[in-house]
Amino acid sequence: MFFLDNSFLNKKKLNEIINNKQLAKFGDSVVNFVYSYALFKAYNILVGIKVSDYCLSEACKGSPLRDYVGTRKKKGELGDAVEAFIGYIVIQNESKLLEIVSNMVQFFKLTKIALKQPEEAICIKAFSFLIDKLFNEL
Repeated sequence: MFFLDNSFLNKKKLNEIINNKQLAKFGDSVVNFVYSYALFKAYNILVGIKVSDYCLSEACKGSPLRDYVGTRKKKGELGDAVEAFIGYIVIQNESKLLEIVSNMVQFFKLTKIALKQPEEAICIKAFSFLIDKLFNEL
C-alpha cells in the first residue's frame, strides 16, 4: 500500500498521490459511498450511485487540483486523480469520511439543487465544491 505523511502541499508529493492507481481504486469506493450517502442524508433517497469519470473529470477541471494533474490527461485519468486525492485524505484521517459526507450534504442543502436537474450536473457541482473545500483545508 502507498502512504505518505500528512504534509503533502509539496507539489511532488501531491503528484505522487493523485497518480497512484491503488489510491484511485480505494478512492473510487469512497467517492461512490460519499455521494450516495450524502444524497440519502440530504434528500432521503436511498440509492447506490457509481460516480462517473465524466463527473469527476469535469469537477477536477475547475478545481485547484487541476494544476497538479497536468493538461494532457483523459477523463479517466482526471477522475482517478480525484478519487486518489479523496481516498488519500480518508486514509490519513478516517474521521474525514463523515466530514466529507457532511460537506456534501451541506452543499446540497445550501445550494438547494433541484433534483430535476440532470444527475451529472448535480454531481459535477457537488464534487467541484468538495474538491475546493478539501484542497483549501490542506
